[in-house]
Parts: sequence; structure tokens; C-alpha cells
Amino acid sequence: MITIVSTHATRGTHKPAKQFPGIPKFTQRTYWSLFRRRSIPGGTYILTDFDRLGPWELELAAHFYQSIKAAGAAVLNDPGRFLSRHTMLEHLRRQGLNSFRAWSPVLGEFPDRFPVFLRTQAAHRGPKSDLLTDEAEARAALDAAVAEGHPLADLIFIEYCAAPEENDIFIKYSAYRIGDAIVPSISTMSLGWVAKIGDRACGKQDQYDQDYARIEDYPYTDQVMAIFEAVGLEYGRIDFGIVEGNIETYEINTNPWMGMPSEHPIPIRIKATELVRKKYADAMRQLDAMPAGERIRLDRPIFKDQRAHDGRRLFLTRWTP
Repeated sequence: MITIVSTHATRGTHKPAKQFPGIPKFTQRTYWSLFRRRSIPGGTYILTDFDRLGPWELELAAHFYQSIKAAGAAVLNDPGRFLSRHTMLEHLRRQGLNSFRAWSPVLGEFPDRFPVFLRTQAAHRGPKSDLLTDEAEARAALDAAVAEGHPLADLIFIEYCAAPEENDIFIKYSAYRIGDAIVPSISTMSLGWVAKIGDRACGKQDQYDQDYARIEDYPYTDQVMAIFEAVGLEYGRIDFGIVEGNIETYEINTNPWMGMPSEHPIPIRIKATELVRKKYADAMRQLDAMPAGERIRLDRPIFKDQRAHDGRRLFLTRWTP
């Protein structure tokens, strides 16, 4: 059995994947539903949503990971190695795997090259600004975001690094890592530089044909795996662009929404989606084939303390030190 662990608010992100042909049985549980248990079943655990956890929850999750691993069970993603968005982007740049910069204003960092855009680190809601072309625009955008109530520590500037392709279409490429497998996903095509959701059927037929061919025989497997290895993640979806022939990583989401289009005016788009579902299911079956092992006891002092304090509150609130 595969268990995907997430926050309560995002526990349904993988529900669409249960309809993928050939997918093994899996369940999605919340961290707190597991932290409060004295033991959990053996099996394969995928830990996600680190950017949505508070510091104490992240510490508990790291102990949870270590407990599972010490018991000999299979577990993907170590919370103890979690990198925030700013840290991840800068780490990839310093490793030579990205070319663009990110700046954290709370540390006194400020862009020294433009254009840039402002965004929050943790929330998955896209940019907080349009492209900013100079220091005056950047400072105004930052002041406006703080005035709206965004904590300064959660705001970062990111250097613009994208380029339109054929037909002036911006393409965001995506792929999953599932243990030892890299599974390509359909790309997102957009008329604008923010290719978060995309614009329906904005590409040409040959662009959708190329997308299908790319999924069928993926050319970026080694490069994508190297990026996942560099940031210490064994499960998730990477979103990237191709700029001057190079991969530029924008985000790695450990708990991606698995809904995929079931209809499209260009038929090969649906064929591509079906191929992604098959490859994803094949990789998940490999995870499910790992030995389940016996029940795992959560008997570390940190879990005992948590259960004791929560029990005094009848589990109505969560205790934090």
C-alpha cells in the first residue's frame, strides 16, 4: 500500500490519479492523523507539502521520516532536507543548474539585474507583480505587498527567465519523479509569460505533436533526475522552461494536482494525456512492489510528548512548544 502524506487542506490533490488505468491502490493521509498514532502500517510512504508546514510540524515530519526509514519501510522525501523556494532556486543556480537569480528582501537582498517579479515563497498562487524593470518599480511592488499584509519574510524577487517559442507561445514543461523513475507530463502552453494554467488550444498542431513525441521518448530524463537529486527530493513534479537550449527550473511541487484534461479540440493532446497517465501508473506500481514490512511504532519522545499534550486538550487544538 502506498500512503501519500499531506496537509489537511490539500489531502485531495491525488484523488484524480485513482482513476488512472493500472494505478495501484493508494491512500492520502494527513500529517496530524499520523502523528497522533502510536503505530502505523508498513508500506510505502510519500511525504509532501513541506512548504505548507509550520516549523514544529516540519520537525515532527522529519522524525516521522526517520522512524519509517529506521524501521526498514520505503519512504520518499526527507523533510529534514526541505529547501524553501528562495533557497532551492539559489542552490540550483550555485550548482550551475539554473542561470537566474532570486533575492530575499528580508535579508537585505535586492535585485541588481532586471526584469524581475515579486512572489510569495510558500503559496502556490503565482507572481504578486507584473514584470518589474527597475529598482523604483521593485521597491514599490514590495511596499504594496507588505501593505496588503504579506509578511516580508515570505516575499522574494525572482529574475525573469523565459522565452517564447514557435508562434510566440510560452511553454512550461513538467515531469514527475517517482522514486527511480522520471515520468514526463504534458506541457502548459500560454500566450503570456505566466504559464501557470495556460491558454486552451493556443498552440499549433505541430507543437502538440512535438509534445506527444517528447512524452513518448523523453529527452530530459538525466537532467531532470540530476535536479531532483540536487534538491533532495524523490517524489514531486518539476516545472521548467527551455531558454537558449537549457533547462531553467521554476518550481518543484511535492503535492501536485493530478487532474488532467479529458477533452481537447486537438485529439493528440488527449492521446498525450493518456500516455502520461500510463507512465505515471507504471512508476507507482514499482513503488507499490516494495516490501511492506511490519507495523511501525511511533515511540520517539517527540511523538509521546505531542500525544500527551494534545490529549490534555482532548485533541481540540494542536500543542506546539
